[in-house]
Amino acid sequence: MIGDGIVGSLAVTIFACGKKRLAFPNTEFFIHQCGYDCADGERITGNLAQLKALICREQNNQKGADFWQQTSTVCNIMDKITVEIISSQTSMPSDLVGFFLEKEKIFSAEEAMKCGLVHDIVYPGEVAIVPEFGVYQPW
Repeated sequence: MIGDGIVGSLAVTIFACGKKRLAFPNTEFFIHQCGYDCADGERITGNLAQLKALICREQNNQKGADFWQQTSTVCNIMDKITVEIISSQTSMPSDLVGFFLEKEKIFSAEEAMKCGLVHDIVYPGEVAIVPEFGVYQPW
């Protein structure tokens, strides 16, 4: 796998599953909690969806409560899977990955390499050997 530009959201989890993970120097990795993007621009994560479900129940809005409860459940499951995959493929413990998800962490290529998300950084003029693709020379 070769990261270029911004590798964000679920793409970071997919990237973490690569056998040989490379990145260009300008690559950034953005991890965050799973969420539901509302039409008004608000982003709802699992905990906020749980709160919205409680508010709907108090207002006797069972359909709304069911929707937000399901959203909360799916978001929390996705967050757990993301933490398990990233922590198992890197040198980061699961509690640290969970913290980074919650804080919406952006890693530079160098930071990603320090924590084991990236195996090597490919600089201009270098040739990368990627098991899945063979020899790769971007410049």
